Amino acid sequence: MEIDKFIDRLKLFGIGFSYGGYESLCINCGPQLIREKSKMPEGPLIRFACGLEDINDLKEDIESSLNKLVLF
Repeated sequence: MEIDKFIDRLKLFGIGFSYGGYESLCINCGPQLIREKSKMPEGPLIRFACGLEDINDLKEDIESSLNKLVLF
């Protein structure tokens, strides 16, 4: 899946849920939103928890991975 590749390309974000720690983490939340009785908007949903890294470094990391996405 392209969403998994996007997350794997991130260098400053670990994978997992944040419990108030200092590290930056992200996780694909899409599978949690699948429900039978209600319709959610289609498309991926990624949850980001930003830690103590410099905000500009985090933004560059996300932007770099976004630029490598294959959308079509």
